[in-house]
Amino acid sequence: MKKMPSLEHMRMLCAQYWNPIGFPMLSAESNDASGFPPLPDDEYDTYLLQVMRMLDDGSSDDDIIRYLDVVERDYLLMSAPAGSKSNFVREVRNAMQLYL
Repeated sequence: MKKMPSLEHMRMLCAQYWNPIGFPMLSAESNDASGFPPLPDDEYDTYLLQVMRMLDDGSSDDDIIRYLDVVERDYLLMSAPAGSKSNFVREVRNAMQLYL
């Protein structure tokens, strides 16, 4: 298994780059240097864990973006801003480099 960012780190990246519901915990203090408000625990955990599995299995960025498209369309019934999925996947891959 490849070394992966923690689920907490994935939540932070999700809050910054892919958050179609758009509901950060504005009253909560950030735990990271970005100062970005965190997401509630488990807001996207099921989807983030799947993204982590896909990365571990060697899925392409396009495969992951297609998966996030399905999540938005079929489960969340909301869409993130244009470009946010590709930015999220890029930042997750960048985070993975920290764990090599």
